[in-house]
Amino acid sequence: MRATPVWLLILFFSLPIFAQNVNFNKGKAAKKNYYTEVAYTELKNKIIIPVKIQGQTYRFLFDTGAPNLISHSLKDLIQTKALQTIQVKDANDKRRPLNVVMIPLLDIGGVSFKNSPAIVNDTMSNFLFDCLKIDGIIGSNLVRNAIVQIDAKKKQIILTDQVKKLGLEDLDYLNMALNSNQSSPYIWIRLNGEGRAGEQVLLDTGAEGFYDLSFNSFKKLKQLQVFSHIDSAQGYKGVGLFGVSEPTTHYRVQLPSIDFLGTEFANVISISTTAVKSRIGADLLSYGKATLNFKQKRFYFEAFDHKVDLQEEVWSFSPTVKNGQVVVGIVWDEDLSTRLKSGDSIIKINELDTASMDICDLLVKASPLQDDHELNIIVKDDSSKAKQIKLEKYYLAPNVQKAD
Repeated sequence: MRATPVWLLILFFSLPIFAQNVNFNKGKAAKKNYYTEVAYTELKNKIIIPVKIQGQTYRFLFDTGAPNLISHSLKDLIQTKALQTIQVKDANDKRRPLNVVMIPLLDIGGVSFKNSPAIVNDTMSNFLFDCLKIDGIIGSNLVRNAIVQIDAKKKQIILTDQVKKLGLEDLDYLNMALNSNQSSPYIWIRLNGEGRAGEQVLLDTGAEGFYDLSFNSFKKLKQLQVFSHIDSAQGYKGVGLFGVSEPTTHYRVQLPSIDFLGTEFANVISISTTAVKSRIGADLLSYGKATLNFKQKRFYFEAFDHKVDLQEEVWSFSPTVKNGQVVVGIVWDEDLSTRLKSGDSIIKINELDTASMDICDLLVKASPLQDDHELNIIVKDDSSKAKQIKLEKYYLAPNVQKAD
């Protein structure tokens, strides 16, 4: 089983957010001994669940990399209590002051939670909310005393405080650490190349992709020789809550394998981020049933297959979105960089007119070109001069053997 490819395999967005110096670990379930099964909608491997507030049902993203967050428009519709204003950092390390409120009562699958703090998104940050058509985020702080089981085959979340109901007694698990201010979960994984290393990563159901390598980890892991291939280039990577990242040096790497709990993920490709920690994203859920036992700080993963080969062909550039347009984010090939620059507008890909497409379609729908091996793109640079460039996919590390 493979996760659904994102736009051109590399245009992605990510919603993990981090509140600074504020304790979001407040509020609790209204009653003990609860168990509920909640059907969810999947959108680009992201989990959208129904949440009821004051008798009305709203769409929320379930995101373990974030605290609770609601849109500004939802805040105007429901009863809340103002708490304070704080600095919030998104997945690209961009920061903005946002208000925090308390929601007196919200309901997920019949389980009520009272007095839960939530950040209020401002009207300047509605781009991704509008594209996902969500009203807010249910974060790890809300479920910090619960057990959450995510089953992608059933498209179902189980939410309970009774671990015995899940039949986990005979399963291996990893210890799960929770950060102090919003209870985001972290586990240790093993990375195997010519050398070997362990790395503590954020389990982030709001992040696109399988594995996002932090720049801090890249520097350490490079010295330990766990990568089979490394590219470096300057440019923009991805879209976060507050927009596209600032241009910086990024690294595209391939790892021979990442493994944990008896499952090996071979030939993993990742592009570095400015995040403090690397993260395992929502694509993980395509490969097994995940249980995050926040209550006992344990992580379980029941793999559908115990060896997964993620080797795939890549492009020599990475696109992204900036100011409502598809642009060149990063150019990985040195020869190509003489013709293609970071920030160039992409106005056509094969016969697809990207300049006139709805930007949300580019972000949340599967690419109609995901199986193509060749591309003809037309780009415009700062001088508005159009040029046509032909590209072909290739393997980063062609000598790496595909897993059985």
